[in-house]
Amino acid sequence: RDDGAGNPIPACDPAIAALTIKQPENAVPDNLWPLFKRTRHIPVLVIRGALSEILSAQTVKEMCEVHPDCRGITVADVGHAPTLSEPDVVQAIQEFLEYCQS
Repeated sequence: RDDGAGNPIPACDPAIAALTIKQPENAVPDNLWPLFKRTRHIPVLVIRGALSEILSAQTVKEMCEVHPDCRGITVADVGHAPTLSEPDVVQAIQEFLEYCQS
């Protein structure tokens, strides 16, 4: 997409990478699966923007396959990350919280 004058608009916040460029020791580890697997004892709701270049649909699928209590929702026409005000997301969060309280 562009700003109407032909200048590209980033699909994500370019500041996301600023800290890891300046301080590589703060970068996300290459493999987060061991950390994610340690959450098996708690319910997880993954909310993904369909246009995200950071969190793929395949990764969410794999997360829900390896975690016994993981649910995923994908928000159409949204990048990374959804605003959490989308009606489907609000409903998913409400249902998830109700599930966690039961």
